[in-house]
Amino acid sequence: MKIPSILTSFTTPENVRAIVRPHWIMLVPVVLLFAWAALLFYGTLSTFQSSTSAAAHFFMAPAFFTLIGVALGIQAILSGTIRAVGYYFSYLLITDTHAITLTGIARQIRSMEIEDSDIRGVDESLVGRVLGYGVLNVSGFSGATIARFPVANPYQLLEQMGEA
Repeated sequence: MKIPSILTSFTTPENVRAIVRPHWIMLVPVVLLFAWAALLFYGTLSTFQSSTSAAAHFFMAPAFFTLIGVALGIQAILSGTIRAVGYYFSYLLITDTHAITLTGIARQIRSMEIEDSDIRGVDESLVGRVLGYGVLNVSGFSGATIARFPVANPYQLLEQMGEA
């Protein structure tokens, strides 16, 4: 994987041990949000088109509920887009001396020297164990941590950090 240009100031290609993106499981909420938006738009359009339905007579305000459905659909699309963009702009880079995370479109960079890290471990749920992902935990003596997001093969990354 190519090193993003913003991270080239931290390292050279020769001392990079690993560069990974978050696990694909981070995109599942994006798909669910887009499906939810599609269902909301379908439901509100069908309610708006059939103004003689029982629901329209019961609530006496189909335009109000159509407006709420469209607003919730737009909100779901925006939330899904923000999550997808965050996924595609996030990286974990492990070099000989540092663990560096780049997260989000705002490009928040957190760097920690591996020698200064106190706690190294992996948080892994049952679903994570089945699908092969976990959250790499690295915190320093000062309490600072790198950004946490699920990565594939976290134990392999932990070993690469231990070799530094």
